Amino acid sequence: MTTYQDVQLRDEDASVLKSFEEVLREPIPLAEEIRWNTFGFTAINGNVTGIGMFSKGLTTLPEGLWDLRRLEYLWLTGNRLSPFPEEVRRLGALRQLSMNINGLKELPRGLWQLDSLEYLCFWRNQVTTIPDELGNLKQLEEFHPAANPITTLPESITQLKNLRVMDLADTKITSLPEKFQLLQRLEVLNIEKTEMTSFPKEIGYLRNLKFLGLDEELLDKVPESMRRREGLEIRARPRAGKPAHANDINRPS
Repeated sequence: MTTYQDVQLRDEDASVLKSFEEVLREPIPLAEEIRWNTFGFTAINGNVTGIGMFSKGLTTLPEGLWDLRRLEYLWLTGNRLSPFPEEVRRLGALRQLSMNINGLKELPRGLWQLDSLEYLCFWRNQVTTIPDELGNLKQLEEFHPAANPITTLPESITQLKNLRVMDLADTKITSLPEKFQLLQRLEVLNIEKTEMTSFPKEIGYLRNLKFLGLDEELLDKVPESMRRREGLEIRARPRAGKPAHANDINRPS
């Protein structure tokens, strides 16, 4: 065991933090939790469980990172990690991954092997395509591809039965997959500033939906029965306005 920031860690885990420290030329602080703007780490029983590297200008990641057997949270907003390392597939315990604002043009193939992933966010990159392998992420609960020039969602997204939150704002999506209504656990859906010109009828079948964000131009196309649905909040914004940030859209408690 090695002491790092007054925390007893496995030697391998401490070595990863020291590698980050060498690159950044500053120690990695202990954090209470990992969020989108966190710089720090969390640990339990000698294992690093979370790492946040908010806006640190990183272009590479330590090789030892991929061997952190208990890492559950990896938030890397505001770096320059493009292309993103394929080694991410080795993080078998990972539950949350954020790759916001990294200049990504494509998603790493290794991503689709993360069987435990519950939260995936790659807001404001240049990703144009989401492959069918998205359907492999059976545990996924939140999906945030907002502010990317993607034009379609793969049909396989309808296999994600645990999905509760989806943010499609500021994309070039024109329609939803034919069987989108199979996502019956979906509670939050944001389609602000997309290329949709008509209201997708599939949304009307989402009986557990509690929040819907859309453009004002689509509001009068929402069925009256849906607008009157008890427990559903509908927020309409001008298309020219700024869409909600991935971390700010309403989430039911």
